Amino acid sequence: MLAGSDQQKVWAEVNRYAARAAARSATGSYQAIPDKPEVQAKRKDVESCSAATSLRAPGGVAVFVGGALAGIDLFQDDSLFAREWSKLLRASAIHAYGRRIASSEEARLRATLDEILKLAAGADGAVRRGVGAGWLVELSMSRAKGSALVAERQVVHLAMI
Repeated sequence: MLAGSDQQKVWAEVNRYAARAAARSATGSYQAIPDKPEVQAKRKDVESCSAATSLRAPGGVAVFVGGALAGIDLFQDDSLFAREWSKLLRASAIHAYGRRIASSEEARLRATLDEILKLAAGADGAVRRGVGAGWLVELSMSRAKGSALVAERQVVHLAMI
């Protein structure tokens, strides 16, 4: 979890997703969202469209929803990205569910991505020991925040929102 976050913020976000998907549960469980038949149908549509296209950057993905950055995941190892891709795609489909998607220019999105990655490369970050091996670097920039798992002097995984 990123620095400065707390459990109330996490549950508030779960409640926002549940409200948008009209998938509230008596316990407030996040699982009610992906279990909703309409959300499952939308996710399958996204997965089938994605399966028909090849990935340009096999080591990571940047997701934009309606022209706004939803998240970036970069992996040092292409095989790790390949294993995680279906989970990332499902999460992105749920993130986009119920949102109005405006058409966007690819060039503008690429410029936005380049700008955020340059900010990340020069960002200061808090460093702490990882749960397992390596170190966790938490980044906070004006346009995004994220964390990177670093092991053996290499970024294994970078996640930003």
